[in-house]
Amino acid sequence: MQLQPEEQESSKARLEALSRTDAVPPVEVRNLGIEYTLSDRKLKVAEDLNFSVSYDEFLILMAPSGAGKSTLLRVISGLEAPSAGEVRIKGKPLAGPSEYSFMVFQNFALLPWKTVLENVELGLLSRKRLSEEESRTRAMKAIEKVGLKDFAGSYPGELSGGMKQRVGIARAIALEPEVILLDEPFSSLDAVSARKLRSEIYTLVISPKSPIRVAIMVTHSVEEAVALADRILVLSKSPMKIKKEIKIEIPRPRRASSEKFHSYVDEIYDLLS
Repeated sequence: MQLQPEEQESSKARLEALSRTDAVPPVEVRNLGIEYTLSDRKLKVAEDLNFSVSYDEFLILMAPSGAGKSTLLRVISGLEAPSAGEVRIKGKPLAGPSEYSFMVFQNFALLPWKTVLENVELGLLSRKRLSEEESRTRAMKAIEKVGLKDFAGSYPGELSGGMKQRVGIARAIALEPEVILLDEPFSSLDAVSARKLRSEIYTLVISPKSPIRVAIMVTHSVEEAVALADRILVLSKSPMKIKKEIKIEIPRPRRASSEKFHSYVDEIYDLLS
């Protein structure tokens, strides 16, 4: 994953920013609990989770399969309410989806009867301060950034999996959120498409021209996590609790063949097993 000169400078700035403590973290999870009632018993998905995310940080959440990682991400996004504790975005308790964050779903979540442009415009049109013309202009700019300019009039059924996921990324870019939440965005893609899109997403997140300041991602791929993250939280299962926090101290671009890369991968596999 090669970075351009301005991206390398931005990466250095990110590392410097991560060494500082922000007075009010953009994302805070406080004493969070997630619990469901199933017929005659209660299922605890998460219990007493506490962590925060800094500006200019790429955080990845990992846990054993079926632990409830996607549910946790939905709670952080405001799409679901926690059973206990709270999520704070920019210091304010979350009581529903925040204007400062946007979630990119694993299954693309595109409306098949709408074009690429119309799918990207959806979120923008709900913002009353933007006119229809302004929404369309911003949507087209976002589509161009993810390389789909020639497919703005196409329908989801005419796109590959990688292209569909780019539409989801374009929706986020168009809304200009400070926080982007990614729910296993590459899991349904082939290896080549996934590798290319991983590089593109990281470049978009660290770009000094991007409004995105925080990325929180859920993935089941350990190698993917080590390649992308500034920090990884490894969570236990039933209920999820923080097992270990791992800071990935490898300069970018990261080489999967390096000894240190493999060391992190082995450590995380051991924690997940």
